Amino acid sequence: MTIRQLTHLLSVMLLAGCLVPRAVAQAQPGDLETLLEGVSEIGVPGVPGSLSVYGNQAFPVIVGASTSGTREPVVAAGRLLRGRVVAFGHDGYLTNDLSSTADTQRFLGNVVRWAVSGKPNARVGVVSINGLATRLQAMGFAATNIAFGAFAGYDLVIPNMGISRTRAESDLLLTYVRDGGGVVAGMTGWGWAQINSSLSLAEDFSGNWLMSAAGIVWANPFLSQTSTLGYSVPRVPPDLTHAQRALDALTLQVFPLAAAPPGGRAARATELYEDDGVSTRYMTHGESARVPIECVWTRE
Repeated sequence: MTIRQLTHLLSVMLLAGCLVPRAVAQAQPGDLETLLEGVSEIGVPGVPGSLSVYGNQAFPVIVGASTSGTREPVVAAGRLLRGRVVAFGHDGYLTNDLSSTADTQRFLGNVVRWAVSGKPNARVGVVSINGLATRLQAMGFAATNIAFGAFAGYDLVIPNMGISRTRAESDLLLTYVRDGGGVVAGMTGWGWAQINSSLSLAEDFSGNWLMSAAGIVWANPFLSQTSTLGYSVPRVPPDLTHAQRALDALTLQVFPLAAAPPGGRAARATELYEDDGVSTRYMTHGESARVPIECVWTRE
C-alpha cells in the first residue's frame, strides 16, 4: 500500500473525529470465527458507508472498496467493558429482508449470537425497526419489539439509529452495554451527513456518541462492492483497516527503523511531550528527526 493510500485511510479516521489509542487492537480468539462461520459473501442494501475503527478492543469484520482503491470497514465489532457492539455501514442490513442474498442471513445470525456472548435463549429487543423481530423469530431467536429504554431483561438491543436521541438517551444505552448488554446497529454515515448538512457527523450523530466509546464511528465516505452480490468475506480483514495499524505502517514508511547494530535488534524510541493540554508521543529517527505518532487532546 502506498503512502498516499495510507494517508487517505488516516484522513477518514481523523475526519470522523477519531483519536487513535495507544494499544494495537485485534479480535480476540474465536471472534472472527464466530462472526464469519459459513459466510463467504454478503449482500448490499443500497450504498453503504464506511466505518472508522480505532478502539483497542474494536476490529473490522467485513470490508468494502473505497474510492481511493483501499479497503475500509463496512461491518465492525468491539467490546466495551462487559458488553459487545456491532456496527453496520448501512441500516438496510437490519431494515431490509436480505435473507435470500448470498450468506447475509447466516451472517446476521452469527452477529446476534456473538453480540449476546453465545448465551442460550438470549432475549433480543428491537427498537422501531419494522419486521426485524419477526425475521429474527423465524431464525430461531427470542426477539420482541420494545420501546427505547425498556432494556431490562434483554441480552441484546437493536435500535433504529435513524431516530435522533438525546445525550441522556444515548448514555442510557451506553450504560446498558457497559453493564453487559449487546447492541447491534446500522446506519449510513454519508446519508446522515447529507440529510443533516448543518450538523457534524462526528459531533452530533447520536449513534457516534454510543459507538465511539467502543472505538467505532460512522464516517462520511461511501463504499463500493467487492463481489457480484455485495461484499466478499475473507477470513481475516486486511490489517491496515484498523487505524492504529495504518498509522504504524505510515510512520514506518516515512521514518523507517534505524539499522540494528551488529548482533542487535532494530528499535524505535518514543518520547512524550506535553504543551497547552496536548500530549504528543514522538518516534525518534536518528539524533534529530522526530515524527508524531500519537496525539491526545484534553477537552474542558
